[in-house]
Amino acid sequence: MKNKNKITLRQAGPQDVHALLELKSEASNVYWSGHARAPDRKIFQAWFEKLPTSREVLLAECDSKVVGYLYIDTVDEQRSKEVSIGVGEKFTGKSFGAMMLGTALSHVAPNGLHAWIFVDNSKSIRVFSKAGFERDDTVSPRLVSRHDKADGVEQFLWRRLGRAQDSDDHCGR
Repeated sequence: MKNKNKITLRQAGPQDVHALLELKSEASNVYWSGHARAPDRKIFQAWFEKLPTSREVLLAECDSKVVGYLYIDTVDEQRSKEVSIGVGEKFTGKSFGAMMLGTALSHVAPNGLHAWIFVDNSKSIRVFSKAGFERDDTVSPRLVSRHDKADGVEQFLWRRLGRAQDSDDHCGR
């Protein structure tokens, strides 16, 4: 059954540091961020307070609950945007990642948006593929250190090249 309340994205503020830290500290978000452990509270607070203007931190909410976060980074002179998504563990498997990405696409120039995705992150690959992103094999993958792989793990660049299927941005159950 679907709830008809929409997922909303809003700029994270100082009052949201605790909620964001909780999400970033969940095992799956630590893992897919490439870190070995959850962020230290004091270091995270200091990082958040000094965010560069090139990074937007958005919280995704549904039914007044924080269900995930997005980072949208302006990465070059052409002002192209890189997106990163994290979904709270108790909200995975309910299409929140797809809803968050769909909502983000309606707020940013969709053709300038890209993401770097670990080769073994099948959930993100599926979400981004459904949103019209394709792996850009003209760009060499980057090798990212990750605690579970001594030699690192490849991340591939995914770009939104065409029109995606419209995503339902209503909260699911």
